[in-house]
Amino acid sequence: MCTVAKNDKYNSYELKFDGKPSQEIRDLLKANGYRWNKAKGIWYGYADISAKLNAEQTEQPPEQKADEKAEQRADREEQAKLLAEYLELIRAQVWKDEKMLDFIRKDTARIVKTENGDYLVIEKPRIETRFCFGYGCQGAFDTQKEAEETRAAISKDEEYFKDKNRADLLETIESLNSPEDWYLRVKYRGCPEDSKIKQFEHILSFHWLYNMSETQRQIYKPMSEADVATLKRAHEIVLAEFDKRLNAYLKRYGTSKLKTWTYWADA
Repeated sequence: MCTVAKNDKYNSYELKFDGKPSQEIRDLLKANGYRWNKAKGIWYGYADISAKLNAEQTEQPPEQKADEKAEQRADREEQAKLLAEYLELIRAQVWKDEKMLDFIRKDTARIVKTENGDYLVIEKPRIETRFCFGYGCQGAFDTQKEAEETRAAISKDEEYFKDKNRADLLETIESLNSPEDWYLRVKYRGCPEDSKIKQFEHILSFHWLYNMSETQRQIYKPMSEADVATLKRAHEIVLAEFDKRLNAYLKRYGTSKLKTWTYWADA
């Protein structure tokens, strides 16, 4: 449950939850400009999002839950099929070593098959527990004291831990809103040019791409809008699964295993 109070002094809204809100609700709060006030134990912001919060917290009817479970089961079966097909291609074109194939199997979070029949792999994100804070002329902080104060505060901050771990996936999802910037190329050196084993890459500068030689340029093929949309949705699914892993990690260890330190950044 959540109570909403209007703060007339600051013309803002203050939200207080009975317990820690779900990741989906926290994402909704952040997306609408809300921030966590640890001292007061509230989320505060300037947009009235009561209706959105009610929609997020409404219990799903049993029929909808059953449909979702059926969709999830069908998706798992489809992913298992795509993984088997992908490993067969790897075995035929790259490696026959079963240990390497087993590594790829365990390292794969999700596979996307494009309209042209290419296979794109999203690797399983790893939980990062080591964070460093630089100070000096090339660091984020001017002094060691500032860096150390931040390190001490963040070393026990679960939200920082989650935000840093989710950052790369969120950046990729945001970047996938620009389909003209995404290209495919053959993933492994030595594969035939028509190999279906592809690597997707975000090329930020058209100038960089068109300064390549004709031979180099032919390696890169622009992705279709439909494939970019599918790839974005796949990353969102991977992120949702990663959130579950992060929550499970925090439930088991909290921040006790985080390693944080400061360093002099001079280059």
